[in-house]
Amino acid sequence: MLPFSLALATSATIVLTLLVGLYARRSATAAVEMRAKCRRHDAYVGELSRYIDSRRTLADVADTAGAAVNLGNTVTRSSHEVIAAIPFEVLENIPATSETAKAVREVHDATAAVVYDAIGTVNQALGAALRRRLTGKDQPEK
Repeated sequence: MLPFSLALATSATIVLTLLVGLYARRSATAAVEMRAKCRRHDAYVGELSRYIDSRRTLADVADTAGAAVNLGNTVTRSSHEVIAAIPFEVLENIPATSETAKAVREVHDATAAVVYDAIGTVNQALGAALRRRLTGKDQPEK
């Protein structure tokens, strides 16, 4: 009977060795797949970070452009007010045109104020909408 027991033990050892080998191979394959998934995840996180940074940069550029438009609007408004005042003052000092010049100046100044205010309001609204669209926030991060 000993030879049968030896054959059974040998067979069991061979089967168990094959099972352990199969398990080790599957574990190695799973480890390789997990490393690949980790690299893909790291690449995704890196790309997402670069995407968010680029959106912030675009929003900052839009803020700078908005500030430039606002500066241009302010300078143009001030220049317009100073230059427009010259002929109105001349006409207001002539008795024959004084009353008409004052009325026209009021309309002119009110119209100019509305236009420059509208430019500023639209500029501010577009800047805020663009920042919100790019970053999800209304204000830049401090």
